[in-house]
This record gives sequence, structure tokens and C-alpha cells, in this order.
Amino acid sequence: MGTINISNSRGRDAVVSTESVSPVLKMRWIDMHGSQAETKKILRGTMDRDLDALLEKYGDLENLTQALINEDPEIDLETYGSFLKNTARVYIDKKREVVHRIVQNEIIKNPDGSEREKRPRHMPEPNTATEIPLKWTGKKLKKSQVCNKFVFSGNFKLPISTDSLMIFCMP
Repeated sequence: MGTINISNSRGRDAVVSTESVSPVLKMRWIDMHGSQAETKKILRGTMDRDLDALLEKYGDLENLTQALINEDPEIDLETYGSFLKNTARVYIDKKREVVHRIVQNEIIKNPDGSEREKRPRHMPEPNTATEIPLKWTGKKLKKSQVCNKFVFSGNFKLPISTDSLMIFCMP
């Protein structure tokens, strides 16, 4: 959650808190029974049954192939096909352990697509929560003009209803 320090034309300012807004459902899909269709996440396998774990268990592809024919070790009938709820994306390393500190890299490419430079990603400081409030210039520009004149690293969208905003008045 970020903040924006803004002021109006009369010099009144406030720090406004921003929040994520979920998109409004614009289209409803109905199944053949008249019920609304929905997206579900289904478990299709676990890490102890992927190729690397099975190769580690059986040694080589020859033994793994024979095990797949005889006993189906890649399928867990207890968990396979179960519905998942409240999931979060995690990153794992080659040892199949959760990684807590991730270093993101920027890859700069040449026009032909070859890699020119690889460097740690620089996260710019937000310039919306400054000590001096942002003032609206009174100018309105079309999106096509703005995209050609400025570079944006992120954006904030304020909800229209005032009850979902937290507004703090500055002294």
C-alpha cells in the first residue's frame, strides 16, 4: 500500500493512502445448467513426484521408465486433482527449498536480441509521498501524448468512492 501527498488549487493538502483494486467482472460465463462458471486451481502434482525427484529416487532413466510402467510413482491418488484455495507464488531453488531473498536482474538486449548487459534491478524510490505535496498543474493530456512524453515505472489508481480511501490531513 502506497501513499500520495497531494494538494488542490486552494492550497489544502492531504496524504492519501492507495490500495489495490480488483477488476470488476465484465462478463459472466454460464454453464449448461445455468450456473456461473468459475476458474479453479487444481493440483496436478507435487515436488516429490516431479522428474528430478523421481530420477534421484530411481537413479537413471532406465530404472525410472521401468518404475513408471510397473507402479506409477508419479501419481499420488490422495492429492492429485484436489482444488487449491488461498495460494501464493513462491520461488524455489535447485534443492527444492523456498527462496526468501530474491535478487531480480535486468537484462539489457541488443537490437538483434543478444544479451548486452545483466545487472541487478534498480527499484526507484516513489515520488508520490514527498514532504512537499504534489500540485495539479491544471493540464489534461491524452494518454497517447503522455505515453510519448514520459516514462512510468508504476502507477496508482485511486478508487472513486471516498469510503474506501484513508485520508490524513496535513498540518
